[in-house]
Amino acid sequence: MKRPLGITILSTALACLAAVGLVNGFFEFFADREFASPVFSGLAFLYGITALVSAVALWGMRRWAYQAFLVWIGAAVLSLLYFQLRLFRLDWLPLMLFAVFAIVLFALLERYVRSMISPGSGGPAK
Repeated sequence: MKRPLGITILSTALACLAAVGLVNGFFEFFADREFASPVFSGLAFLYGITALVSAVALWGMRRWAYQAFLVWIGAAVLSLLYFQLRLFRLDWLPLMLFAVFAIVLFALLERYVRSMISPGSGGPAK
């Protein structure tokens, strides 16, 4: 069965995000100790690995792609919270606006992936 265009775009975007996450994790891990953050490095590696696994699963239209995508969303939320609260130190209003945007975006993406991948949804999963 042919892969839907939206899944192709999403898996390609996730592969790019995986590369960025892994490169960030690598450079942060080997940064000067004065500037390094083990939490940032760990979150970047977690984000990159989960994005890569999700990209591969979505590209192959695997039945477990939906679960892999949910794990990536979890890693993305953890990373975003850390970045917003610890690195950027946003005030509450911009933080809440950002959170609403992220929730809506992830909810829409989750719903689309579930409709295309989940067993029993009628989607074209392998």
